[in-house]
Amino acid sequence: MLVRLSDGLQRVSKGWVAASAFVIFLVFTALVLPQQSAMVDLYSGGAGTPDTSIYYTADDLYQMARAYGEVGREAYIRARFTFDVLWPILYTFFLTTSISWLYAKFVSTHRWRYPERTVLVDVLAPIFTLLKWVFIGASFLLLVVGVVLGIWRVLRRR
Repeated sequence: MLVRLSDGLQRVSKGWVAASAFVIFLVFTALVLPQQSAMVDLYSGGAGTPDTSIYYTADDLYQMARAYGEVGREAYIRARFTFDVLWPILYTFFLTTSISWLYAKFVSTHRWRYPERTVLVDVLAPIFTLLKWVFIGASFLLLVVGVVLGIWRVLRRR
């Protein structure tokens, strides 16, 4: 399935498509990102944003939220539901078409396919599979706990 996906991306990712994606990415980066940054600076009073932080604590997050104030928090949440939907689509379009075009044009990918060994993938695949199941399991556990707490609260009120 991944080979078909890769082959399909390489067929679609012609030079003009990758170039168009690059131009859209640059325009968005030049026009929209500074506007978003200015809005965050306006509302945050320089407190920063969790989106641009590599790491932050719960205390940092609450400090940022306090600095934003009610109006700033509402604007921040609204921006997350618009900007944070569009931006990943744009950079994914740019990255997938550019990488697919470059690899199809300049890099031989046949040596990365079965039965050839890929040391990095061989080591990382089981780690990421484990992480996937840990996060899925934790998510379902949180769901079950939420349902149980919800039922308990309803029963307690009666």
